[in-house]
Amino acid sequence: FTGLAHQGKIEHLNGIAFVATRNRIYSSDLNSLSSWAAIAFLDRQAMQDIGTGLAKLGKLIVSFGTATMEVYEYVNAPTGSPLQFVAALDYGMPSTIVTGMRHYSTTIGGRLYWRGSNPIGVFAWNGQNVEKVSTVAIDKILAERQHYNISTLSFQGQQAVAICLDLPDATTQRSLLF
Repeated sequence: FTGLAHQGKIEHLNGIAFVATRNRIYSSDLNSLSSWAAIAFLDRQAMQDIGTGLAKLGKLIVSFGTATMEVYEYVNAPTGSPLQFVAALDYGMPSTIVTGMRHYSTTIGGRLYWRGSNPIGVFAWNGQNVEKVSTVAIDKILAERQHYNISTLSFQGQQAVAICLDLPDATTQRSLLF
């Protein structure tokens, strides 16, 4: 719909859609998925890192790369991108161009969870601090195989991060739960 080579999924904030490419974040016009101004983009700021996808935590947009995550806030600029760079952290995410991968992060209780690539592990971010939530044994599993989906799973009122390790059409489905 934009003609761009998207990395990851669309995120929405304040009536604007955001998509990532390998090195930019593009924003739609207000309340539109079909209108994208040619100057409505922002280059990734911190370093030359290959963008892998976007995530949202509250009123912040996170642009993941293979080695970094960059945080942006909405500033409603009159021209160009409505995002402003806030911070960069040295936590990356693997490529989202994988057969069957649709979701690569989830939010539970005001924390964003994702599978990190550099370093390897499962991480949680509350908007200020990143915490590693996986063990060395889980990190070893993640280092040896691809994952295909990260989502929230609910059991009797409790929520868990589910990292699906098998393709959606596989007979046996294995997941890691946090």
